[in-house]
Amino acid sequence: MICELKNKGVKSKTLFTFSVKEMNIEQPNIQTQWKGDTIFLNTDTPAFQVYLHGIDERFSDNFFTLLPNKEKSVVCTGADKKGLKIYTLADLKDKEQKNRNYVK
Repeated sequence: MICELKNKGVKSKTLFTFSVKEMNIEQPNIQTQWKGDTIFLNTDTPAFQVYLHGIDERFSDNFFTLLPNKEKSVVCTGADKKGLKIYTLADLKDKEQKNRNYVK
């Protein structure tokens, strides 16, 4: 469930109706484009708990839900934009599944 509570000062909030472990989360394909100090992100499928990491920069937002057809812009202040990593909840689920396969 994704809510936008504009009158309460909350831009958006993502809530899950059951355990994340039980969810079948599709791996999103996130496209990025830099324009100056702003990165624009788009996705083909919902990307939950998107986390921007890997560079010593300051982001205007680095943890959010990205929805299809809703471009997200994030201002990134600093000098080096190379090495940016983008993680999502689907990456965590994939890692969890791989680790489960190795447990005896």
